[in-house]
Amino acid sequence: MTLPSGNKADPDRLAAYHALVRIDRKNAYSNIVLNKVIDGDAVRNPGFVRELTYGTVRNRRYLDWFIGRLAKNGISSVKRELVILLRMGIYQILFMGSVPVHSAVDETVKLAKALFPGKDGFVNGVLRSFIREQYTEEGKLPVPDIKDSVERLSVMYSCDEGLVKLIRDQYGDEKAEEILKTSLETPPLFIHVNTLKTDAEALIEQFTAAGFDAEKYSEESLIVSGKGIIESGEFRDGLFFVQDASSSDAVAALDPKPGETVIDVCAAPGGKTFAMAVRMKNKGVIHALDLHGNKLKALGKQAERLGIEIIDTEEHDAKEAMPQYRNAADRVLCDVPCSGLGVLRRKPEIKDRPLKEGGRDIAEIQYRILDESSGYVKPGGKLLYSTCTINRTENHDVAERFLKAHPEFRKSAEKQTLAVSGGPDGFYYCVMDKIDD
Repeated sequence: MTLPSGNKADPDRLAAYHALVRIDRKNAYSNIVLNKVIDGDAVRNPGFVRELTYGTVRNRRYLDWFIGRLAKNGISSVKRELVILLRMGIYQILFMGSVPVHSAVDETVKLAKALFPGKDGFVNGVLRSFIREQYTEEGKLPVPDIKDSVERLSVMYSCDEGLVKLIRDQYGDEKAEEILKTSLETPPLFIHVNTLKTDAEALIEQFTAAGFDAEKYSEESLIVSGKGIIESGEFRDGLFFVQDASSSDAVAALDPKPGETVIDVCAAPGGKTFAMAVRMKNKGVIHALDLHGNKLKALGKQAERLGIEIIDTEEHDAKEAMPQYRNAADRVLCDVPCSGLGVLRRKPEIKDRPLKEGGRDIAEIQYRILDESSGYVKPGGKLLYSTCTINRTENHDVAERFLKAHPEFRKSAEKQTLAVSGGPDGFYYCVMDKIDD
């Protein structure tokens, strides 16, 4: 969508608006939409577009609470796309300290004039009423006056009420609020060092020389920041791949060895596959299976960039057994589809979507994948079950159900992490050893 010739509305804010409309209309994932918008629109500052888009999605219910009280006839009386524009304006006022308040108002009004002729006065009025009634120069966030605790948390942290109840039931009131608060933060960027080509210390030196900030989190993981990391020479040369430290930790628990045969049943996009190959020193074989052939092609290209040669890919539905792999693998990785409640800050749109049956329907799919894939493990081998959710129904309960049905497996390690401010994502894994008779 382009603006009329001569219009002075900011193209970066227009790009963010485009992304938000697509996320809202198509129920799409923000990261996928943003990449397409930034590649296709005349964006000057991608970082600004990402911050405005992600931030608006992360705080949607909170922003809507104010719009509903400032619009004369409530939020339901305002056109859906116009609500998105108002969210953008209020988000800039409240959260983007780099944007002067008057600029947030003026730029939003310019967009309204171009996109919704005749509504710019309404937008101007709502934003100025918000500043007058809710905004404080000290930058303190206004707290909605809501007595019901679940509704209050739902609004403050922009999360579906059913998800709020689920998290509170499983983790208690205090921990639940910590989890929800963390979901509003911008997560750090973790990368996994490709030790086939370099090591953590050497890569930090290269990043520093190139003007990036990098600090060591573990022997395998670094926290990095700076514009253009994915376009850097270090990325092009295959010195690292993007992977959260919690995922790296799960691969370390499985601990595949050089020369072994490994099967990764839900491999795409490939982070754990690459981590295993690196740990195996590029010796052995990894059968990378996935339902989506296009994702496997992308995985193969990334493997070439990293200099990894032991991965073969095959399109396959993990819910169906592959008899040719029975008792064939030293290690099997089942990183299954899940609700994603451990990565809410990376995929904030998830917060606003009710979790059907508390995740029990997803758990049935997860169990089937785990059950079928367990047959690939050799006696004496290891099976790793993992998810990026914090929902016990999808995690511990699935693992325990499997262990009860399969006495030939014994649990050797289990870990549930929660997203930490400035740290890794929420993640679960369970390592199960197959008894060697």
